[in-house]
Amino acid sequence: MLQKVCFTLFLVFAAGILLAQNYGFKASLSENEVELGESFDLRYDMKGVDNNSIKVPKFEYFDIIAGPSSSYSMQSINGVTTEKQSVSYSLLPKKPGRYVIPAATATVKGKRIKSNLVKIEVNEADQKSGTKDNPVAAGREVFIKAEMSHDTAFLGQQIFVDYNIYFSVQVENWNMMNESDFNGFFARPLRMGRGRSTPVEIEGKEYYKQTLKRVALFPQQTGKLTIEASRFRIGISSGDPNERRSIWSRPQIKYKFVNSEELSVNVLELPEGAPASFSGAVGSFRVSSKISPLKLTTDDAFTINMNIVGDGDVKFVRAPDLKFDPNLEVYDKKVLQDDVQQSNNKYRSTLGMEFQVLPKKSGRYTITPEFTYFNPDSLRYITDYTSTYTVMVSKGTQSKKVDPLVAESESLSSNIRGSATKANLKTAGFQFRGSAAFWILSLLPLLGFLGAVAYKRMLLSRGEIDEVLLRQNEASKLAMKKLEKANEFMSKGDSRSFYDEISKALLGYTNDKLQISNAEMSKQKVSDELASREVSQVLIEKLTQVFKKSEMALFAGQADAQSMQATYDAASSVIVDIENDLT
Repeated sequence: MLQKVCFTLFLVFAAGILLAQNYGFKASLSENEVELGESFDLRYDMKGVDNNSIKVPKFEYFDIIAGPSSSYSMQSINGVTTEKQSVSYSLLPKKPGRYVIPAATATVKGKRIKSNLVKIEVNEADQKSGTKDNPVAAGREVFIKAEMSHDTAFLGQQIFVDYNIYFSVQVENWNMMNESDFNGFFARPLRMGRGRSTPVEIEGKEYYKQTLKRVALFPQQTGKLTIEASRFRIGISSGDPNERRSIWSRPQIKYKFVNSEELSVNVLELPEGAPASFSGAVGSFRVSSKISPLKLTTDDAFTINMNIVGDGDVKFVRAPDLKFDPNLEVYDKKVLQDDVQQSNNKYRSTLGMEFQVLPKKSGRYTITPEFTYFNPDSLRYITDYTSTYTVMVSKGTQSKKVDPLVAESESLSSNIRGSATKANLKTAGFQFRGSAAFWILSLLPLLGFLGAVAYKRMLLSRGEIDEVLLRQNEASKLAMKKLEKANEFMSKGDSRSFYDEISKALLGYTNDKLQISNAEMSKQKVSDELASREVSQVLIEKLTQVFKKSEMALFAGQADAQSMQATYDAASSVIVDIENDLT
């Protein structure tokens, strides 16, 4: 009996050895020891195993940040063909500890096989939000600090938060995974290229410092406002930083996840004692003005234009209450311009205002428009006076009766016409303006356009127009429009917007032309689809290179005019060439 049992066990063992020789299913880790916040790769290498039959274990103590991703290779030596395939996951530990990742299972010819177990040790790395621990003392090779320009501010004042990275290793790339909601602030990110890294020394240890992102903040409410921690994924080169690279070599990248600290800002009410001319502006401003005409009669009105430029939040700015001689009445105020643009790593606002002024009596009037704002640096209200103007008003031919309850929104022309004369003028005979013929002719272009749109929709609904074919035919035309916009950014030297528009043009073209859904959209999917349509490999590689160039330029902040021109030419030609190849 014992001999039979031993013989059976021997057969099972021998079958296992034979199966292992023909099939393989092995799990391996990129790292056996990581810190909390550092990701690692789990890979399953297979030989003769259908990857559709694989069942991976539940990663209870890890978050899947990427994967599953598959790779496949085939090699033939002396007539013997060997196939290799693998499936990998990028995992992020949830908490420190020692873990055993259970075996994955697969089916081979009806038999269930298992991979080996793998062990990972996750060490503590104190990078929690809001802690005041010293990252240098903790021995960190890379960390993020959110640094405020002000910890105390006033309503409407422009302040900044910079997300700075400090590193002593080779950083290849970064990505902000989640950002604060900036509750209580009006937040506007500032466009920044990849600036130079500057060496700094912190407690005897050398680091390089670089600003990853800057956000302009305008407080909208008083009190203590909190800026939550943000999370970043940092790609660190795991190879030799001194190793010479070529365009064909790719560095091995290890990803770390690090948090910035939580910040708080104390937002104050504006101090008392604001003059009557204060209009709500907080920051540093300058004002200019113009009055036209300087000579008029009591039958007419003159205009005051004020141009206000500063770094505060213009949403808080009201039209200044201009004080004049009682015989001058402001009856209409308009905002002609309300613009915010980036200038020297901050935002500058421009506010253009127009005031319509009606003289009640003739005479000589001296006018000096003024604008008052609160300056947070000097902590005082400042009144900025513009040029002084002399307006000469002579008596008109008609008397006027001005309605004191005229709304500010009424037009200048209607007010002047209503006050300049009491005559009731009527034109004898037929009046074309306002007639039925006038309205019919005026509405014809609009009715024609709406009719064309409705007709096209009707054809689409009936299936007489192939919407997919329509998108495919219009793909190159839409892409060229985006390239024209990219050309405008290139002429302005705005490299980030230029490369962003190039990427949109190429992705939009391939999306429409190849009919790839947004969920499946990727550079690899585009390459595979083009190859399946027998587009030459040279063109596919050219398209891939333009994609890579744009991505690298967006990350590195390249602003070289020659590089932008070369990228623009390459993008234009590759769209034309692919269009010809697919036709």
